[in-house]
Amino acid sequence: QYAAPGWISILRAIHADTGIAATKTRIVMLTSSINPADKERASKYTSVIDFYHKPLNEDALTEISEQEADL
Repeated sequence: QYAAPGWISILRAIHADTGIAATKTRIVMLTSSINPADKERASKYTSVIDFYHKPLNEDALTEISEQEADL
């Protein structure tokens, strides 16, 4: 069976918190993983607002900045 990446533990901890961390945290994932299941798993967490693959380029940074401005 495929082992969950370490970042899944971090997301679980954030969502287990019922305070400010759970409601105000926004995460943009940056990964070197090519496994589509990782993106699917991350999308189940409401704090994950986007998912990018390394290397991060200038266009992606612009998209992230624009998303932050819209929130």
